[in-house]
Amino acid sequence: MANSLIKKRDPITQLNIVGVKDDFERALQKAINKKGGGAFASCHEIYGALAEEMKELLDEIHHGDVSSASEELLDIAVIALWGAASINQKIGKYEKFGK
Repeated sequence: MANSLIKKRDPITQLNIVGVKDDFERALQKAINKKGGGAFASCHEIYGALAEEMKELLDEIHHGDVSSASEELLDIAVIALWGAASINQKIGKYEKFGK
């Protein structure tokens, strides 16, 4: 009985993975063009940007708009990457290794 409640997850195709990576690259470039290349000033700023996008994602989920939810997930990914890059730059993570 319990096994009948478990939904099987469909595998994600390589085509979809590549497509989302391409969409991410475009979303990242769009964000840089719109907001500039400046690092986040603090972890609090990163959190605020992520919280705003998470709220927008939840709104799209509640509206049942999966296409817009997908776009919001890309926005979250861009902020997460930019946030990690901002922190890593501040602590000199890659400069130590000459990368």
